[in-house]
Amino acid sequence: MRRVKVEIVGDGPAVQTTPDCDHPVLARHAALLMRTALGTRERLRVRVSTPDLPAHLGLGSSSGQIAAVAAAVNELYGHPVPARRLVKFLALNHGEEIDNDDAHLLPVQCLGGSATAGLIPGAVQVIAGAQVPLLQAALPEDLRIVLGMPHDPVIWDARDSLAAEARHFDAFTTTGRTYGPEIAYRLLHDAWPALLDGDLRPLGSLLFDYRFRMGSLANCAFSHPDLLTTGEKVEHIFTEQLAEVLTLSSVGPTFAALTRTPDKCEQAFADAGLRTVHCRPWNSGYTLHCQEER
Repeated sequence: MRRVKVEIVGDGPAVQTTPDCDHPVLARHAALLMRTALGTRERLRVRVSTPDLPAHLGLGSSSGQIAAVAAAVNELYGHPVPARRLVKFLALNHGEEIDNDDAHLLPVQCLGGSATAGLIPGAVQVIAGAQVPLLQAALPEDLRIVLGMPHDPVIWDARDSLAAEARHFDAFTTTGRTYGPEIAYRLLHDAWPALLDGDLRPLGSLLFDYRFRMGSLANCAFSHPDLLTTGEKVEHIFTEQLAEVLTLSSVGPTFAALTRTPDKCEQAFADAGLRTVHCRPWNSGYTLHCQEER
């Protein structure tokens, strides 16, 4: 969870961040976006407190922060922008931090995953083309998420990462064209109906096949040299049924297991040379801790 406080102030820049604001360039970007979209000229002060998670490891921390600040500003003005419209707006105006540059962001493509996860209830989200949150489902409270990430990952600056990814767009496109119809069919007629009945295995099988058998890991390996080797070391987590779901987070290098045996998954990740973080699924979207009268 990250905490955001937004207040209207009488003077200063259009958007100002507090001295203790985490990732202030992201906070300013989100508040300026909302200020422009809502047509307000009031000055805003923003403070963000974020969890201590590493950046550039596929955890969606940048887009999560932008979405959190945007949601707070939206609430400050009475929630005029519906959640689905806000997801699309933020995805189309996404940016990521540039190393050693506190004044600019790099425009980066975004599917809207982090924004959807925070703005729309449901721990499982299906986002269709054009950043449309299409399907939502809750997960049982006894499930846990175990993340496995390298101890010493290759950290890419956002500008270099995007340039490298652009050189591999053809491979991503080829995978989509080849397997898109199968993925869509299995999701709609197999994985999603089973999920609504409480069975995660068909969804897990679809995600596993996409990542480990249809070329997704190979497509993402350009930025993380050990990704394929690590994938071979951890795929038994799913094939031996230690987890209902095993997938890659974004383009990696973090792997994610959805499981009822987190200790076994943690050990399997450790055996593959990864460090771990435990999480719980969250079904409730964002929460308001206080709402003061203006």
